[in-house]
Amino acid sequence: MGEAMSYLGTSASPKAIKRPGRPPAAAKKAAPAAKKPAPAPKVSGDLVGKLVALLKQSKDGLGAEKINAALGTTSKDLVKPLQQLMAEGRVKRFGQARGTRYQAA
Repeated sequence: MGEAMSYLGTSASPKAIKRPGRPPAAAKKAAPAAKKPAPAPKVSGDLVGKLVALLKQSKDGLGAEKINAALGTTSKDLVKPLQQLMAEGRVKRFGQARGTRYQAA
């Protein structure tokens, strides 16, 4: 066998040769610790008041783009206030996806 190893150009024993495959169980890395979710942002009463006033002025309701343009907000800023107002029954939602419109109840 030593003759065959010298022919192959290596003097290492067959057990010392690294072979591809799954690493031993002890070599597995531990999973990272779970992160705590960020606290929910508080809804500004000022934004809610402006939003309701704006929706009351519109007969047919407004889409998120028009609300953002009028109030100078982003869609992300409107998510919680709109959810709160719909839960309270002060705002109604019509349509789906990009066609969603909001109207004061």
